[in-house]
Amino acid sequence: MIQILLVDDDREGVNAIREYLGFRGFAVESVMSAEAAMDAVKRGGHYDVVITDLHLPGMQGDELACRIIEHGASPPKLIALSGEHGSIGRTRFDARLPKPCRPRNLVDTIDRLLSPCSTSPC
Repeated sequence: MIQILLVDDDREGVNAIREYLGFRGFAVESVMSAEAAMDAVKRGGHYDVVITDLHLPGMQGDELACRIIEHGASPPKLIALSGEHGSIGRTRFDARLPKPCRPRNLVDTIDRLLSPCSTSPC
């Protein structure tokens, strides 16, 4: 089963996304801050995908992504959610979606990122 860590301080948005992804067969753990996300990663949580809002209280989403990349030998796919237009910054996100995003677009993005064709030519 695909393991997803969802990081956002918008409780209603988190609940909606978690419910939809769960309905689609994904295992979703959600946290409300970047610090809680790093705690989950450090305690040994294995995630195939991390979906994070860029604007979080305390540590921002791009800094969280950098720390996740630095933490593991095989980092998860990283998806940024943001209501702002513009660059993601220096962080290597695998995808960026506007916030709010359509649930179907999120699932399509996850499927694309985890497809064997995303890492090697098909």
